[in-house]
Amino acid sequence: MISDSRVRTMRYAVLLTLILFFSPLWAQKSPFIVEDKDSSSYPSIQLFIRDKKQFPLERENFLIRESKGSETRTVLRPKVLRKEGNRPIHSVFLIQSGTSLEENNFNTRFLQKVIQSSGEEDHFSFIFFSDDLLVVEKDLDRQTALSKARVPGSLSNYNTGANLDLVFQKLNTTLTKESYLSLLVSDSEYKLPPGLRQGLSTSGLPIQVIGKRNFSNLELVRIYGGEFYDIDSTDLISKFLTDFEYFHKYSAEIRYNSPFQNDFWKGEVDFIRVDWESSRGGKFTYTYKPGIIKQLRFVLLSPEVFLPTIGFLLVLTLIGLLLLFRKENVDLDEPGEEQRKFQARGEEREVYQRMYGDQFHSSPYANPEGVHVSRSLPVSELEFEAAEVYDLATLIQKEGRSPGKQVPIRKAETTLGNGELSDVVVSDPGVNKQHARIRKIKNRFVLYDLISDGGTYLNGKKILRPRILYDFDEISLGKTVYVFRAR
Repeated sequence: MISDSRVRTMRYAVLLTLILFFSPLWAQKSPFIVEDKDSSSYPSIQLFIRDKKQFPLERENFLIRESKGSETRTVLRPKVLRKEGNRPIHSVFLIQSGTSLEENNFNTRFLQKVIQSSGEEDHFSFIFFSDDLLVVEKDLDRQTALSKARVPGSLSNYNTGANLDLVFQKLNTTLTKESYLSLLVSDSEYKLPPGLRQGLSTSGLPIQVIGKRNFSNLELVRIYGGEFYDIDSTDLISKFLTDFEYFHKYSAEIRYNSPFQNDFWKGEVDFIRVDWESSRGGKFTYTYKPGIIKQLRFVLLSPEVFLPTIGFLLVLTLIGLLLLFRKENVDLDEPGEEQRKFQARGEEREVYQRMYGDQFHSSPYANPEGVHVSRSLPVSELEFEAAEVYDLATLIQKEGRSPGKQVPIRKAETTLGNGELSDVVVSDPGVNKQHARIRKIKNRFVLYDLISDGGTYLNGKKILRPRILYDFDEISLGKTVYVFRAR
């Protein structure tokens, strides 16, 4: 007879096998990705969504709601359009070099067939990696890519997880929203590094994984979306090329008229939130605000305010004409100009005092005459409201003493510097003890320079005022460079 413990072990093994084989069916990420949004032609709104061949948006059931304040309205009769023809794309292949000639020949043939089936205007980038090599080829045209599509051999692949972590760090400057990202893994068993499990390594792009059916490969597809292609399948190439060809099609466009178009000006909130949800689990939210000219036009043409507004404008016009005739040869330009300059300086002083605290009085900005015209206000209200909203943020050291080191930003204020009291200690002689600071304000992250000796640089440019951070921004302090990642 079989013991109870052995029976339980066998049941657990069967259950684990079922989870491994059927996980793509229930854990698959949404097949829809929002590529762009356009509200410049309000009340007409456009959403550009990337779909898959198996789930074309033209046959998808979805619901769109708009909310303004506490009121929510459903969008009626949205249209799904798609531009004819194909678009050029940027194909990015991450290929693990195998340890056998047969394996590398198969990967080479696969890569060449994909390039041969691509469009004439397509571009390609390759990253070949293993324990003992890392070869990067960026932005190649079709002909050059075909000549360089040779998978080199390697000696070992014992550290696949760590190698993948390094490879994905090099993707920051390579990926665009037109990129088609594919990963070909030869290793049949490896563990994902913690960095890849956060889902922040591809700028929101899905990953097409070609390899053995194992937990790590399926987990990559679950976290980042995309498709899994079994390298042992007989129809691997035909299935991959079918999806690759469909990606060349233009994104589906959803166009609709805002249900708030006739009375959006009512209430105190002028931002409109859009919630899009499909029957297959696709869901996203974003906000927009009609332009000032659009708002004025709709307000003036609204029946409820048209006559009162016209009457008010007529009264103001009559008052202006009376003042013009009564006050002749009175030069009001110069005093008015001086008053505006004084107010601008006062507003700037107040903003810098609130942002920098007591340091303002000892800084070069304490003299209002020293503030040049080229220095705009630190963060305007419109810039702040239009900035990306993030819940989590992490600093990843790109250049310096500890490349790849990740520091999560959890506090409302995070100080960077070469001192023991700094939240992020930067071991760099060119960095002050308190060099820069990142503040989290209403889920926006703002970078401040603490009047350092060498200055703080954002994306290669020295910041002269506080700047709002966006995903993939590069922060330079001395010779140390951090990549700001957020979601």
